[in-house]
Parts: sequence; structure tokens; C-alpha cells
Amino acid sequence: MRRPLACRSQQAHARGLAIGLENDAEQATGLVGDVDRILVESCLAEGWCGLTAPFRQAGKPVFAIEYVAHGTSLADICREARRFGLSAQLKRRELDAWSRPCWRVRAQTIGR
Repeated sequence: MRRPLACRSQQAHARGLAIGLENDAEQATGLVGDVDRILVESCLAEGWCGLTAPFRQAGKPVFAIEYVAHGTSLADICREARRFGLSAQLKRRELDAWSRPCWRVRAQTIGR
């Protein structure tokens, strides 16, 4: 998979665009050089956020979406996300406009 992705990445970058990976953290080590960010879903609830380490070590963004359906609290998600260095938010499975991002929680805490 690296070869086609590398080609797409070069084409995107030549046009000033970024390219990302979604829910494929198992291949993070091999693909981190070709993509600019990774989006992962339910890695905190399912316990595999550690696989995003190559992106974090390369200084690339890791966006984590966790779902209300898993029954975890926003405070728990944000605490775990900080531990892994993730930019996380809580969403509904429908992926509608409703969102509870950790960066708002952190900003509110810092502002107190």
C-alpha cells in the first residue's frame, strides 16, 4: 500500500495539499513519512492509541474521535487523550454537529 500512497502524497503536496490516514494505525510506522496527520476512532475505548506513536514522535497531529455510545465521560476521555498526546473529542455515532472537544475542557480549566 505504501507505493500508491506515496505517489498520492507527492501529488497532494505538490499542490499544497495535506494528506491524512484514517483508522489505519497498524500501518503508522510504514506510512508516517507519506502522510501529514492521522484520524483514529475509538482508540481510547478499544485500547490501541499507542499505535499512533510514530505520528506523535514525528510531530504530526493525531486526531481522536470517541463515541458517547461507549459510555465514557468527557473528563475520562480528555485525561487519557492528554496522556497519549492526542487531540480528542467526544461525538455521537451519527457524526452530526454535536461535539464535546477536549480543547474546550482544557481552555475552561486553564481560564479558572
